[in-house]
Amino acid sequence: MTPEISLEVKDLQARFQAYAKSVETKLDRALVRCGMRVERDAKLKFKGKDEPSVKGEPPRVQTGRARASITHRLDAEETGPFVEVGTNVEYAKKLEVGSSTTWPHPFLTPAAEENKDFIRAELREAMK
Repeated sequence: MTPEISLEVKDLQARFQAYAKSVETKLDRALVRCGMRVERDAKLKFKGKDEPSVKGEPPRVQTGRARASITHRLDAEETGPFVEVGTNVEYAKKLEVGSSTTWPHPFLTPAAEENKDFIRAELREAMK
């Protein structure tokens, strides 16, 4: 390869790397916005302490521990970045999906479902 072509190839490689980093940064930011939105809406789903606990509806607040523990985090795997919204409170899964002794009180799934259009729009915009 001649020196001129070698310089052009290096310049092109640098531009592609800069573009890829730009897209990655935009995508990361969009994923964080999506995670924050779903986290916020999941927390807002909880009912007040005096509201009745109705099968299939979000749970009511008793101590506030499960609601306060909901968070989001950006992570990456070989397949690419993703955002995870959830809680580390052991009984939260029982609240969300129910068990053999309790009925479900979903709060995470409805929050994610209600934000599908927002998530799609954010990711579309990030990929432009």
